[in-house]
Amino acid sequence: MSDEPIFSVAGEKIMSTDVFLNGTPIDCSIPLDYNGPIFRFFVMKELARMNMLVSDVRFDGKVDDFCMNRVGDFAKVEISAYPYRSTKLNPNVRITLDGEDISQSFTPQDCLFRIASDFDARLYPQHRRIRRVAVDGRFDGTERRFAQAQAGEFSSVAFVSDAVPRVRRAVVTLCVGDFFALVKPHVYGLMRRYADACGADFVPIEEVRLRLPYPHHEKFQLFDILERYEQVLFLDSDIAVNCALAPNIFSDIPLDTFAAFDEEGFCAGKPEHLNLSAEAREGAMRQNGAIEWQKGYFNTGVFVTSYLHRHLFNSLPDDLMLCKFGEQTQLNYRLMKAKTKIRPLDSRFNHLGYCGDDHDRAYFVHFAGKGITFAKPDGSRMSHLESIAHLARRFDAASDGVSS
Repeated sequence: MSDEPIFSVAGEKIMSTDVFLNGTPIDCSIPLDYNGPIFRFFVMKELARMNMLVSDVRFDGKVDDFCMNRVGDFAKVEISAYPYRSTKLNPNVRITLDGEDISQSFTPQDCLFRIASDFDARLYPQHRRIRRVAVDGRFDGTERRFAQAQAGEFSSVAFVSDAVPRVRRAVVTLCVGDFFALVKPHVYGLMRRYADACGADFVPIEEVRLRLPYPHHEKFQLFDILERYEQVLFLDSDIAVNCALAPNIFSDIPLDTFAAFDEEGFCAGKPEHLNLSAEAREGAMRQNGAIEWQKGYFNTGVFVTSYLHRHLFNSLPDDLMLCKFGEQTQLNYRLMKAKTKIRPLDSRFNHLGYCGDDHDRAYFVHFAGKGITFAKPDGSRMSHLESIAHLARRFDAASDGVSS
């Protein structure tokens, strides 16, 4: 992105679309041929440079639900944003953990969630985790907007830990948008049944809250969910779970390990797939800086994570990127930058279109990118939705047979 500002106070009107920032007309040099998500990306990146976070974007008065129309098709765009990253930070902020002063270990610029993440890693061997945070003597919880504040915005920050007597687990799926509302009746029952078998809660994400550029970014709501749970299995909603075969995925994955399917490793002999992952990796580092990441590209339609990785799901736009596979590449970048311990999952836990046709032996069949369809009796192909429903019915019947 250019260093030239893309926002300035509006002067003589030069375009048909009026753009407002917190009610004030502004000139905006972002091309109006961009669709809603790309426009939002550039808005978020620019406002971050101005120490502001976007809370809402409206097109002609309607909330932006990932509008794919050209921005120039609208008469009015309203951007709401709020300040973050104060330029006046307290250099003498006192940071404590369970009453012990450890201010010297951090800087006033550190976000509270990053400090909490560091403490959680220290406390993990003791089976403890951060439960409460008090700023200037007030317990304000650990919700997202507060957790993304900087320590130096306060005079004192007190972190309080508590024992983890048992590991609370959840199976989480993301279901936003019209298509996935149609998928939901076919897959939720299987996911819920699998969660029950694993001793986990079933937690669907169905409300858009973060409003990052693309719908898949809503899986970053895991930041909030991991406040309530110690370990989570995330499943995209276009996945059919083979409950009759699938073992408990949580059983041998420790809390300090992130587990996902390594697409790049699986596709080692398929240049077309390797080229895509290499392109995504190079694009991420070109936009956000080089890191140690020579190999490994993980599909984020299925993964196991824990509260020790909560920081990976923050919604700050610092490393937001425009590249192949959007939030998947961003999460891969964060995993590699943080040097996260990662366990590659067997492909049966994330059976994609290129994994073969033996779907009945897979544990989780992932219909990403319309890569799996089935034949009808007349030889024609089922639609994407029909294929998901077809396999879900088969898995449901197989599961009923096992349970009976």
